[in-house]
Amino acid sequence: MCNTKIHETQPLLNLKLDRVMQDIVYKLVPGLQHSEEKRIREFYQSRGLDRVTQPSGDDTVGGDPMGLPYSTFDHSRAHYFRYDEHVSLCLEKLR
Repeated sequence: MCNTKIHETQPLLNLKLDRVMQDIVYKLVPGLQHSEEKRIREFYQSRGLDRVTQPSGDDTVGGDPMGLPYSTFDHSRAHYFRYDEHVSLCLEKLR
């Protein structure tokens, strides 16, 4: 399954962030969100790079040569997580 080509010329075309799955995993694994944010911060700091923000249509400054706006909004700070949230999970084995 992993060796299957999705698209011949643009293999990364359909890859995208699954925010719902990310939220579920963060709630099920204690401390994962904090360690991931720390790891990302250390990665950018070790290379002397600025943190990349995702484009959004809401808060735009400047733009690229094709006229698409860039965002100055940091989505990582907008991800709200409470440690007292309850999650109910049911796993079933399918035959």
